[in-house]
This record gives sequence, structure tokens and C-alpha cells, in this order.
Amino acid sequence: MVTTEQSYRHFITTKTNCQEEEETTLTEKQLEIFRENIDHLMVAEKISQRKLAADIGISRTSLSRILCGERRITVEALQAISKRFGRKMDDLINKRLFEN
Repeated sequence: MVTTEQSYRHFITTKTNCQEEEETTLTEKQLEIFRENIDHLMVAEKISQRKLAADIGISRTSLSRILCGERRITVEALQAISKRFGRKMDDLINKRLFEN
């Protein structure tokens, strides 16, 4: 049986020099903050998931699955998103950039 804690594990993956995947766990809270920040940034800049996905070089479906927690986000995608919005990666996952 999967516990609640296990069901909320999300990962950032990247390839090391040895071409092995390295995973870093995002907590449930970090994932929630990340999604809220991206949603707010997209609304503020009036861009769609399709436009953001094209800007960072992934499909709209992949972006949608990342934002709803169904797919792992790569470090490269996180870097591209932070660059696209001019924000630090750490801020995107650890700070609420907007007040609700």
C-alpha cells in the first residue's frame, strides 16, 4: 500500500556525466509552490501552456503533466522555466512569489 507521503514524491531528474539519471526529491510543498508560481507568472504574462512549452522546448502535454504532478521535471526544464521568467530556480520551488 502506498502511503500519503510516498504518493506525493516528485522528482527532478538530470543526467550526470556518466549518463545516469540523478534524482532530487521535490516535497509536496515545493511542488505546490512551483505550480502556484508558474500559474501566476503565466497569468501575469498572459501566456498559455502551449506558448510556455514552446519557449522552453518541451511539448504542451509534457508541461501539463509536469504542472499537475504526473511527470518528473528535469533540471534542464526547470532551468529553462526559470530563465524564461527571469527567476531563480530556488525561488520558483521555495518562495511564493505572489500573495493569494
